[in-house]
Amino acid sequence: MKRFVLSLTFLLMSLAAFCTKYQMVNLSTSTIFEEISSKKAATSDMVFSKVVSQTSEDDESPEEMCNEGMKYYKEGKYHEAAIWFEKAANQGYAEAQYNLGLCYDNGQGVMQSYENAAYWYEKAANQGFAQAQFNLGDCYYKGQGVVQNLKNAAYWYEKAANQGLADAQFNLGICYFKGQGVAQSYENAAYWYEKAANQGLAAAQYNLGVCYADGQGVVQSYEKAVYWYEKAANQGYADAQYNLGVCYYTGEGVGQSYEKAAYWFEKAANQGDADAQYNLGACYENGLGVKKDLQKAKFWIEKSGNKY
Repeated sequence: MKRFVLSLTFLLMSLAAFCTKYQMVNLSTSTIFEEISSKKAATSDMVFSKVVSQTSEDDESPEEMCNEGMKYYKEGKYHEAAIWFEKAANQGYAEAQYNLGLCYDNGQGVMQSYENAAYWYEKAANQGFAQAQFNLGDCYYKGQGVVQNLKNAAYWYEKAANQGLADAQFNLGICYFKGQGVAQSYENAAYWYEKAANQGLAAAQYNLGVCYADGQGVVQSYEKAVYWYEKAANQGYADAQYNLGVCYYTGEGVGQSYEKAAYWFEKAANQGDADAQYNLGACYENGLGVKKDLQKAKFWIEKSGNKY
């Protein structure tokens, strides 16, 4: 689908970008705590539930050592956390190997090293730990700590995707869409986008909407495009809000409504989308879906970087 502005200037819509790495987890129970955020983000809301027994270090299991590391990590004592993670990692405990990889990735408690991060991710990935497989794929995609290899990136994304990790499903979809590390296939791209979209990943919902709008890998359907745009838009995804506004403006896949078009343009405009800002200004200039207001028209059009 193309991005429209009301001046009838056309801009190609780009697909959403790759997801970034997962953050620290503790698997002392069967429940995985996951946080989707950039790898540099704070992880102050990490959780762990197992109470470490008050035994000597020699008597502690790798699981207890990993929990001890998580306790220090939550206290901001990253050096002590890394020591405990390494103790458990050296005993083959996958969660600790993964957490130690993150410490190296982010330079928390150890000297930052993408090479060491990739080393420990691989240890955990080879044991089937999905987040480590995803992060290792990210290392190969970006060439961080390993020689860049898109085939290896897609391989590890697929390993994690097959375990149901939404971000890995999404990234694998992009690999198929662009033909990076795999044979190009819009059908496979749409397949993996849908897997992630059904788990609520806004970027995947948006990209799947684009696929339906353009008929790439799926039967073309503006109605289904609108369905997925709205899913992502309701999560605050600016590009989806913009596209949904265009659909309401043109009446493609949905009942035509200038009021709803202006509503969604404003949502995206408030997030800094220049095309949405311009379109909202045009709505105010022409009284489309909003009360005509030349001051607001001037404000939004100039905010978009255009002259009024």
